[in-house]
Amino acid sequence: MQPLFVNLAADVLESALRPGAVQHGFVTANERLKRELNHALTRHAQTSGLHCWRQPRVQTLREFKVECFASLVSKEPDQPGIADALTLNLLMLRHAPQGAQWTVDLALDAFEKCAAYRIDVDADAFVTTANARSFAAWHRSVRADLKALDLITEADVAARLVERVDQAREHLHLLGFEHLPPADLAWLNALGRAGYQITRHRPVPVHGSCQSIGFDHFAHEIRAAAQWARAQLAADPHATVGVVVPDLQAQRHTIRSAFAAEFAGLTAASAYTWFDVSGGDRLSDHPVWQNAARLLKLCVDRITSDDLNRLIRSNEVDLGIRHLASDLPQLLTIDILASHAAGPTIPRLRQIAGRRVNTLAQWAGLFAELLANAGWTGRSMTSGAYQAYVQIKRVIDLVRQNVSSSQSSGAGGPKFSSQQMSGRAALMDLQRLLANSIFAPAVTRAPIQILGYLETNSLKFDHLW
Repeated sequence: MQPLFVNLAADVLESALRPGAVQHGFVTANERLKRELNHALTRHAQTSGLHCWRQPRVQTLREFKVECFASLVSKEPDQPGIADALTLNLLMLRHAPQGAQWTVDLALDAFEKCAAYRIDVDADAFVTTANARSFAAWHRSVRADLKALDLITEADVAARLVERVDQAREHLHLLGFEHLPPADLAWLNALGRAGYQITRHRPVPVHGSCQSIGFDHFAHEIRAAAQWARAQLAADPHATVGVVVPDLQAQRHTIRSAFAAEFAGLTAASAYTWFDVSGGDRLSDHPVWQNAARLLKLCVDRITSDDLNRLIRSNEVDLGIRHLASDLPQLLTIDILASHAAGPTIPRLRQIAGRRVNTLAQWAGLFAELLANAGWTGRSMTSGAYQAYVQIKRVIDLVRQNVSSSQSSGAGGPKFSSQQMSGRAALMDLQRLLANSIFAPAVTRAPIQILGYLETNSLKFDHLW
């Protein structure tokens, strides 16, 4: 039987599952807690024999807001749409101050916090430094484009909903929230006034002993944590084990490698079935994209002979080349390679790359065609690699579709829609968009949970590192 990680009193689960006049719904702070709560409800229903005719709803706060907004749109069709993450990233990227393109992810986070915390970026108290004034101008430009496209962000949704709450009888259980932004809190208070019963659950107190130990290097500590986690499961196969890492995203690769090495060969199953590392990797760092990027760079810019060798050996693309001539220069373009390579693939790629295109949308379409003609189709990939391929292809397709569709929005549309750029610049923009996209392949539940501080809220563990 798989372990339970959610830290919630059993009587709360029981009351939610027991049939009654009031429908229960759970709203969680993150996806991990939502997943664990769903599992806890299912387990409790199986063990208690309680099965209400309508299963309690379990959603993240984001999902709950979007669902409520969709209900509002069904009644008021003139409401704006919600900008997807890629559209917002494109807008932030196109309006980024000179040299600030690599700060888009930080600026986007600040942009959304301004909405959630009702911060006026034009207030005198805000624009006291050159950086603040630069961000305020950036913020205004993106806001203007969103308005022209009749879009709002997800951070704006709560403010739209607060004055349009329907009467309802429902018991909402909030889990995992140490803090709620003012905009979300105002909306939830409005729900309370409209008849919702809202309960913010605190974790059930857990008592235990602890000890403090030190290490000279993070790699030494994470290897020790992996050995410790394996020992806990050896002593009790049904134990729940947690490993909390403050800078998890930065150390994710090291953590996965250390735990995979420790659990390799323990059973016939993959070592990765023993643990689940929270979060994900940037799509731009995934090998599936790195080989695709090498191919595109070869076609619109130039690459080194070492990168060409990596392309030839990769499983994701097929250039129709088995061996390289010894007299090839260190830096290669598609034109140079076409004069040395036999077979139809390289000449075909050269012909496609030679087309005259200008805008980001056109380049995205050309990139998709180049990749397809080089065999980048997702075949013969592992499950994780294929999931990454699907996500990357979706980003490329959405860049082409979103930016193309915005070109018909008139003079008030995004200023970047018809901006001319080189293939090299377009590839850099695409690389930045993928760098701001986190990819986490679907995994099965595991007895060892490796997570950051915030995700531990409302979870419980038998053993915690």
